[in-house]
Amino acid sequence: EHRTMSSGDPTETPRRLPAWRRRLTLALATTNIIAGSAGYFQDFDDIAMGLPESWSLHTGASTESLGTSGATFSSSTQSWGNTAGGFKNFASSTGLVSTATATAQENSLDRALGVRQGGSLGNSDPGAAFVFNFSSLGATLGTIELDLLMLGVQTRSTTWTIDYGIGAAPTSFTMLDTWMDPGAFGSQRITISEDLAELSNQPEVWLRIVALDGSTGTGNRDSIAIDNFAITAIPEPSTYVALCGATALLFAFVRRIGRRGTADGSLTV
Repeated sequence: EHRTMSSGDPTETPRRLPAWRRRLTLALATTNIIAGSAGYFQDFDDIAMGLPESWSLHTGASTESLGTSGATFSSSTQSWGNTAGGFKNFASSTGLVSTATATAQENSLDRALGVRQGGSLGNSDPGAAFVFNFSSLGATLGTIELDLLMLGVQTRSTTWTIDYGIGAAPTSFTMLDTWMDPGAFGSQRITISEDLAELSNQPEVWLRIVALDGSTGTGNRDSIAIDNFAITAIPEPSTYVALCGATALLFAFVRRIGRRGTADGSLTV
């Protein structure tokens, strides 16, 4: 589910908003990172209903191409041990152990967007990518955070790259971080707070978690996933001015209505 960030610690889990607020947020900020206290957060807990807005799954991704979008996604729950290649709806590692049964995984409400490379998922080793497309106009990005989950540990190893491209169809990408196969079950929180200037105040950004190099070793490939993705942003100075101006106009309007109401006895503010 897409949520706005709380105004406190940017790493805390945002509180759930009322349904009408969630609908309003989706309408206003589906592909836009809103400056200030309303950033972006995605926990993937509702992926049984499909991919979240602005997210896509790619194969054939490279250092020069987004690859091909529209890779098959299994929205039904899948166990970590499922050996078929594909993008999947996995249980998060939170609250579970590596030996959790398929039933325990299916019953978990904490979901994560995952993948197992190879097999029927062609051009995925290398080339698999989770992609988030957004606009940052009017905002300076503060941090990008996400959990990378090792769920099904196998003998092959893949290094995942977090990078970005700018524009409608980028042909070059800039690396922000990498996640090397930890070889053990669990979750690692990735926090990126440097080198975000080029992503700021941009009409279109493509952020990827992508396998750019082929896996190493022999045997089966891992099941991995992403979860609790968050972006925080700071308003540009011009945004502050616009917000202050709008607030002042609204205050003046309310005061004017209040004076009229008081004069005819129909309203007191």
